Amino acid sequence: MTMHDKGLANLALSMGRQRLGRLTLLNHPQFLQNLQIDEAGHQIDVAVLDLIRDRERGVPRFNEFRRQYGLRTLTSFDDFIDEKLVEAAKKDPAKQKELDRQIEIVNRLRAVYGRHTCDKSKIITTAQQIRVETSESVRWEAIDDCLGKNNGEDVDNIEDVDTIVGWLAEPVRPHGFAISETQFQVFILNASRRLFSDRFFTSSFTKEFYSKIGVEWVMNNGPEDQCVVKTWLLFHKVDPSPLKCVLRRTIPELEPELAHVVNAFDPWARDRGNYYDIQWKPREDATGDPAFN
Repeated sequence: MTMHDKGLANLALSMGRQRLGRLTLLNHPQFLQNLQIDEAGHQIDVAVLDLIRDRERGVPRFNEFRRQYGLRTLTSFDDFIDEKLVEAAKKDPAKQKELDRQIEIVNRLRAVYGRHTCDKSKIITTAQQIRVETSESVRWEAIDDCLGKNNGEDVDNIEDVDTIVGWLAEPVRPHGFAISETQFQVFILNASRRLFSDRFFTSSFTKEFYSKIGVEWVMNNGPEDQCVVKTWLLFHKVDPSPLKCVLRRTIPELEPELAHVVNAFDPWARDRGNYYDIQWKPREDATGDPAFN
């Protein structure tokens, strides 16, 4: 009904210009925490649903999840504060706001998950060991409940942090990505594994399996060659994103809006300059949008 009343082009334009919410804690849409799912008025909390599903299906908690991927073990909630930002905030007051936000997240994690008195005799993982150097030898020891602290000290319950909470709490994002460092590792490993293990991406990616026109659809987003436009940016060949080609073909009214767009997943009202730049400014015809102030 909405699509019929408003028009597909208008809906697509609204979604294309919309800036996405930051994937971080304290930024979850409130309507998704009280989402009505039927006419009887039953509600569901989508954020809690994600936590329950992970726990029911045995997904390791955040710290153990990182260890099983070969990543560094966190030893306290303070590890969710970007050390580089701490130094930058001393010289640039503008950085202090983001630092204060990270400190607030750490305080809330500590309030929710709590602390405990550690027991050095309790081994908490078999996924990794720690390297211990002395003047006489180098040995590897199991990771215990104290995580490097002295036996009997109070430590953060960092091992209890749910995986999805840890993802959203991580302060560092890889260049150009909205996902966290841990999510990025998962993405890279699983995406490459799929490419190497699925024969329809490798040995069976031929016209005998896909047909000649099928291969053209995959490689050129259509047999009309309407999407084969290559430019050289930073010594990389950058094609228009396949989504842009799909939109141009199915909703031709968007052609003027999409003319400047390289990556259709980037908000369309941004002018990013070079493709790999993080810095951007609003397009001239979008400067009046209050969201850019």
